[in-house]
Amino acid sequence: MRSTSMSQDLMDGLSNAQKSIPCRYYYDDLGSRLFEEQCKQPEYYLYRTEKKILERQSEKILKACSVETFVDLGCGNCEKTEMFLRTSISMMRYPLLNMIDINGLIVEEASQRLSQTLPTLNTVKLVGDYAATIPMHAHRIEPSLFFFLGSNIGNMTDDEILRFMNMCRTGMRDGDYILIGHDLDKDPALLTAAYNDKNGVAAKTNLNVLSNLNNQYAGNIDISAFRHEAAYYPEGFTMKSHLVALRDTMFTLPKLKLTVSVKAGERILTEIERKFPMGYLEQLLELANFKLVEEFHDDNAWFAVSLFRDVCRNDRTVSGASGLDG
Repeated sequence: MRSTSMSQDLMDGLSNAQKSIPCRYYYDDLGSRLFEEQCKQPEYYLYRTEKKILERQSEKILKACSVETFVDLGCGNCEKTEMFLRTSISMMRYPLLNMIDINGLIVEEASQRLSQTLPTLNTVKLVGDYAATIPMHAHRIEPSLFFFLGSNIGNMTDDEILRFMNMCRTGMRDGDYILIGHDLDKDPALLTAAYNDKNGVAAKTNLNVLSNLNNQYAGNIDISAFRHEAAYYPEGFTMKSHLVALRDTMFTLPKLKLTVSVKAGERILTEIERKFPMGYLEQLLELANFKLVEEFHDDNAWFAVSLFRDVCRNDRTVSGASGLDG
């Protein structure tokens, strides 16, 4: 069962005037598999574009870092990380992969697959959120490359990004790097299509959030009372996914002792997906004392993979608004 701290933001979100559900509720077993299916949809350019960049640049990135230890934050099925592991092995290195994800089943399945395809690989499996798992790496001796791929950083506001980078620092040491995949701002038609695929997989992924709440908290949410909506908000360079009530509805989550009333047409925010202007993330992360080493793009400049190095090792932290939000 979730700790009080893990469920408090859910209770707060469903009690606010603008209701919201934290995006981590996407990733139960079914949700994780639905998201993998969403990544295969022709409209969803993010996955294949990032993967192509990594295929082209993995050797260059590894030569720049000169590490054998990897920490994959939100590892999922590890398909993209596997390219680095193969490249590392081809360079006569002996990689160690620390796998971190909130979904234990996905971690176990990925670990078993990697043990078969890369028998010389050593893995460490850690199930939980970042706050609990990242600090476990603080006493390492060897330098590491942290992965934060899949445009997961786009689910955060500026302040949340700064807090996240400070959290990463709690598990870092001298010589560590972090590789961040982030989507870039582009034609709104491309963005909108990516989150509204013709096969309706994105819609299923979004609606599954409600099933996850029912399963975790003994809820009675009528999922048929909601529909998926994803739209682009140009003032913030952001896609937003909502669950929109089709009629007045009420549900309870007994394990949280929470009752929620939703009016017809009311939107529950489930995820933000930010699309960063070129150079924005570099400027923001400078506030957290991370320096850009190199940035890689696809031919269309739709997506970027950026290698950063922590340049502050005196335990300073950054807090407060960045002033950069669009």
